[in-house]
Amino acid sequence: MILGFYGSLAYGMSRETHSGVEVTRLFSGANEPTLPHLYSCTQQLRLLRMMLVREDGDDLWIGQAVPRPWLEAGNKIEVSGAPTKFGPVSLFYESHADRGEILANVTAPERKMPRKLVMR
Repeated sequence: MILGFYGSLAYGMSRETHSGVEVTRLFSGANEPTLPHLYSCTQQLRLLRMMLVREDGDDLWIGQAVPRPWLEAGNKIEVSGAPTKFGPVSLFYESHADRGEILANVTAPERKMPRKLVMR
């Protein structure tokens, strides 16, 4: 999941543009004729969402594929009202990895509780 996310970002970047693309020119790497490509952008957002909030049947996974550099000391991650089939969920991470801890706060969905809420 993480490799797919970063790979799609890298494939879609040119010197001045950061966007999902469907086609680039093989020899020059230019991609401007196809920007913005809404399907590719949607897939990047879907991958990002699944890294942070993902449903698996009746279970809800939080932070399953957060890249380690995002959790280095001093970093914060915040998601507010992410839509899930259980209802909106919010999460907040604050890293104090230099002290050996990462603080996390999750606001569970209220519409329907998942069978399991798994946090990584």
